[in-house]
Amino acid sequence: MVKGGIAQTFEVYDKILSSSMQLYDNGKSLVTIPSETSEVSATNPQLEGGMMQGPILTTGDVLERAARLWPNREALVVEDIRLTYTQLDRLANRLANGLAYLGITQGDKVGVMLPNGPEFVGAYYALAKMGVVIVPMNTRFRRREVEYIVSQTETSALIIVDHFLGFNYVDLVAELWPHLPGLRHVIVKGEKRCPEPCPEPRRRAVEGLAPGMLAFDDVTARGDERASGEMDPKLFSSGVAKLVSRPDDVLAICYTSGTTGQAKGAVLSHEVPFLSATAYNEVMEVTEEDTILITLAVSQIPVFGCFVLASALAGMRAVLMPRFKPDAALKLVEREKVTYLIGVPTMWVQMLAQLDVAHYDLSSLRVGFAAGAPCPPEVVQAVESRMGCTLHIAYGMTETGAYGTMVRSEDSLEKRAHTVGRPLPGMELKIVDEERNPVPVGQRGEAALRGRALMKGYYKQPEATAQAVDADGWFYTGDLGIVDEEGYLHIVGRRTDMILRGGYNVYAAEVEGCLLSHPDVGNAAVIGLPDPVLGETVHAFVIPRAGASLTVQALVAYCRLEMASYKVPDQITFVSELPLSSLGKVQKFVLKEKALHAKQRPEPCPEPRRRACPEPRRRAVEGRTETVS
Repeated sequence: MVKGGIAQTFEVYDKILSSSMQLYDNGKSLVTIPSETSEVSATNPQLEGGMMQGPILTTGDVLERAARLWPNREALVVEDIRLTYTQLDRLANRLANGLAYLGITQGDKVGVMLPNGPEFVGAYYALAKMGVVIVPMNTRFRRREVEYIVSQTETSALIIVDHFLGFNYVDLVAELWPHLPGLRHVIVKGEKRCPEPCPEPRRRAVEGLAPGMLAFDDVTARGDERASGEMDPKLFSSGVAKLVSRPDDVLAICYTSGTTGQAKGAVLSHEVPFLSATAYNEVMEVTEEDTILITLAVSQIPVFGCFVLASALAGMRAVLMPRFKPDAALKLVEREKVTYLIGVPTMWVQMLAQLDVAHYDLSSLRVGFAAGAPCPPEVVQAVESRMGCTLHIAYGMTETGAYGTMVRSEDSLEKRAHTVGRPLPGMELKIVDEERNPVPVGQRGEAALRGRALMKGYYKQPEATAQAVDADGWFYTGDLGIVDEEGYLHIVGRRTDMILRGGYNVYAAEVEGCLLSHPDVGNAAVIGLPDPVLGETVHAFVIPRAGASLTVQALVAYCRLEMASYKVPDQITFVSELPLSSLGKVQKFVLKEKALHAKQRPEPCPEPRRRACPEPRRRAVEGRTETVS
């Protein structure tokens, strides 16, 4: 069993936290966490004398604290928009009051489907201040995912973008709305504004609003009226109606794909992103002089907590990219003098490739961060030698708020390149066998984590929760790992049937479920194949129904309507049968061997018999594969 920090013990931490949870003062609880750091930092008041001290703040409290300490400091940079902490806090307050005017109140669930931007960050902080439960949705989600999540959570309002990367979200939600009786409000952030005076029918047409939908700017404008006292005088000076939230109140329900094909909503409290942000800031040794470039979509609370909330805790400046492109990212490092750069391994590979064709001034870079997929040792070494920063590899997941293990700057290059580090402060790690008994050091088994930064459970899925978290609070990750004699974790595989594609978790069962819902598909099996850029790609083996006129193009188009783009198969092979075990289960290792080893394909049917054979049947017989473009 491995514990985070030199003097860190889970028992001490839990005992201190349990006793301190009774000491509430305006919704804050005092907690002390032993830590490896002995430095006092004005930008992180939780660190003092080797102990993490002070209140566990709610997400809204963190922003208000930053606005008090650093009112005129830049908080957020997105393209040509720059907001100070005061301006960001005011944006959150305006939106919170506008939403309150609509009748949205503490405990309601509000979905957010916006790209990285000030509206997105403002919405998260606004909802947190209101005590509303955030239901984040990736902008890559499509019809099936949006309908399921909104229905399962009884989401009462959605905040969406009108268009992003060529996709129309207004049309998507308008199509689903009649099937979502609990959805009362849809708020749309769009670029087009109708000049005043503008009659209502004309305005809705210009701004692309479907019937019943509200403009984001109109809602924030109504918030201005409330803040000025015209709508409701019983408000804080900040304009937000007074609500008392505790750190252990639910902040968000974050959906992660399920191994059974059904998404699971991890219920996270306010303290999870706060603890993650504090631990990340400590290990990365951040100060208020740092500028962080966030290339990942911050639509998930773990990413938001570890980087956006962490920025506000330390008084850093956060630069957000709505969409990652390697050239644009490197230009931002140069222009904004970025010191702290994050991304999944795929992004680091692409930035290294970009350095071969252009020159950038990366002298400001101090540290980098990579997680979400295995990072090859040669990539770690190339980043450190060519980009001049220490790359920190981390391991965690949605259920733990991305709070798990991480390498430290003082670790050797060997450890930084070949492991995912040691447990973060306040986190325990153990490796277990199939009966969940601890295994000796150096032996392979399933990695399990325990700590305060853990989900409350899966929303409305008690059986899945009981399977993942035991009575002693251990979360079983499904990942296979080895802990070496020095306490470093090596991830060696996965028990669950999951594909890591470009930093995204893709569960084979979910993709198979989508494929099987197509009327012309008889059966399907999905595997992951290694890829030098994405880590893994999604490969589907499909049996078309007899007599069907199924094409790869039609199947891909169908999947793109139903699922996020990163889940859509990269390759599809039409086959006449799938290899089955004696119990009737698909032998996926046979399929993987078939895909990896260039087996000789059967000779095609002789002409003209081949020409008379229908295309889907011919592809199935010949086992032909097509790569999706």
